[in-house]
Amino acid sequence: MSKSTIVTGIAEIEALSDAVSAIASSSLDEDGLCYYVYECISRLVDTYDFQLGIFDGKEYVMKVRVQNRNLLPVSRYLIEGGIIGWMRDTGKNLLVYDFETELANLPARPSYISSNPPRSGIFVPLRNGEQVIGAIVVQSMQPNRYNEAQLRTLSIIAHQAAAGIQNARALARERRRVQQLELVNEVARQTQALLHLDELLPQLVHAIQRIFGYYAVALCLPTPEGDKIVIQSATNRDIVGIALQRGEGVIGSAFATSRMVVVDDIAQDMRYVATSALPNTRSEVAVPLFIENQIVGVMDLESERLAAFTRDDQRYLELLARQVAIAIEDARLYEAEQLAQRLRQEVELAESIQVSFLPKQLPNKTGWELGAAWRAARHVGGDFYDVFELRRELEHQYGLAIADVAGKGVPAALFMALARTLLRAVAFTNRSPADALMRVNDLILADSQADIFVTMLYAIWNPDTGQVLMGNAGHNPALLVTQNGTVRAIKSPGIALGVLDEAFIGSTSFTMQPNEVLLLYTDGITEAIRADQTDFGVERLQAVLRQSRHLSAQTIADEILKAVNQFVGTEPAFDDQTMLVLKRVS
Repeated sequence: MSKSTIVTGIAEIEALSDAVSAIASSSLDEDGLCYYVYECISRLVDTYDFQLGIFDGKEYVMKVRVQNRNLLPVSRYLIEGGIIGWMRDTGKNLLVYDFETELANLPARPSYISSNPPRSGIFVPLRNGEQVIGAIVVQSMQPNRYNEAQLRTLSIIAHQAAAGIQNARALARERRRVQQLELVNEVARQTQALLHLDELLPQLVHAIQRIFGYYAVALCLPTPEGDKIVIQSATNRDIVGIALQRGEGVIGSAFATSRMVVVDDIAQDMRYVATSALPNTRSEVAVPLFIENQIVGVMDLESERLAAFTRDDQRYLELLARQVAIAIEDARLYEAEQLAQRLRQEVELAESIQVSFLPKQLPNKTGWELGAAWRAARHVGGDFYDVFELRRELEHQYGLAIADVAGKGVPAALFMALARTLLRAVAFTNRSPADALMRVNDLILADSQADIFVTMLYAIWNPDTGQVLMGNAGHNPALLVTQNGTVRAIKSPGIALGVLDEAFIGSTSFTMQPNEVLLLYTDGITEAIRADQTDFGVERLQAVLRQSRHLSAQTIADEILKAVNQFVGTEPAFDDQTMLVLKRVS
């Protein structure tokens, strides 16, 4: 092999490594990431004809389409066989040296018809686990333009690109959930002071339209007899006063069934009642308004786009409908009583959302036990813990995290949701704990306008080797109980996230031995105060941990909470109390 060939090979490997690393660490949205993948591949192979597409049901959406270096508009088409359909069904790669000589032996034939078709190409699926989410295709007008090495190169990039796209989607969904909750609360804030129905309803419809951008908004209330529902207020005044029988129109159907009615195309739905006042309506959703399981009205939203109300939208519309129903009920009752009821509804909603962010179950790994406890000082709080699987090469490792947001109540809970979302998104890029925490800090400062910070401890645990790699951003040091009962604080330098633009986070690593216990906790445990203003403290925590180390991981967590409860007596909790216990049993 010549020296120039070796140098070229090394350069290609370095370019591939750079491309994979850049894709893994990218914080771009899905569309931006897709184009960035094209840029990376174009530096490695001939991309005269390039496409990166994503499967959307039975359709194939070409996010990036380049021909002769010309970027074409995003397009979609129905998948009807072809090589793309074959890849979606099999998840296999395909290398074609020359279509003219190999066409008869290919597992599938191209679905396009062209007088001057490509001569060679590489086809690789975008796979996320067992799911094929899309495809990358490069083709050339020259035969034998690609080889096996380039096929392997594109397969590696496609694997990382699929993970990056899924991460971008997850981050977008989580951000959207937080943003939607904030918008729902904004509607409530803008109308909470109005206690007269004739003032409240117009303010509500215009606030919803202004904040969410809908084409038309209407609020409808039933007649005293309950046989009809009347449009009481709307962004278009011409439809105010229209009365609909139960089951009549989209609104009447929602009122009759007490269920959300979604119409993707009003031209194809016989229930739609046309009106010249809203000529541009293309899709509609009618959402029942409930108070204590009793329907008290219907919120109607209309859009100028077909199928504008997705499944994700429908989830937050239910939350919005709850807020609207509460606001209407407030206007019917006296101020103080209804104000308290609305606050309880908001808190219950926030609590259910916050609880949904906690792990549904902890991993069950042979030779290990995990236990956890989470108790908010109020109904909602700023503490959280998380455990999630990290796939790294051939090893299955896990991310362990615990955090404490500075603050209480709904603002802290919202910030907690943001911090958890960002950590998960960054963790799946296979960064070290310290690097992951520093990246989360950058994203928090870029995303959040709130003057709130969070302490966070993040560790990567390898159950096969027992190794724990840990980074700490200003959080309480973890406690490690050794086999002989010695308790050691795991310390490393680091500042809370959301404080400084360039936060340095240190790291440490250790290997847990059989019968050793690792405790991650928030300061709500050690700073629990009894009537004489004495706090529980680290020494008491270490004593309980030492005494209970022979018990199961979950029992250890329960014993610590029990000891804290006995210590504080009847004093109310001042801060959230959260723990994560990891025990190696063999």
